[in-house]
Amino acid sequence: MTGSTQSAKTNKVPQHYDKLGVELFPGDYVVAPFGNRETMIAKVIKLNPKMLTICRVGARSNGNTYANETVKLDPALVTMYILRNKK
Repeated sequence: MTGSTQSAKTNKVPQHYDKLGVELFPGDYVVAPFGNRETMIAKVIKLNPKMLTICRVGARSNGNTYANETVKLDPALVTMYILRNKK
């Protein structure tokens, strides 16, 4: 057999929900845990099968976190936060 009988893999986009049950998409802003006792505002970069890839606002490095450890934020409030805290 030359591979013609292989089943085609379906490329499903994973669905993730925050702590309040709101669906998350790439580009959304969330509050996520940072370290042991801190939180951060971050942007969802990518949806992985089990985790989210996020980037902290004002930082360049990415990290992973579980979706149920985040809470989605209103984009207008995040925009005001970024404008007020611009360095």
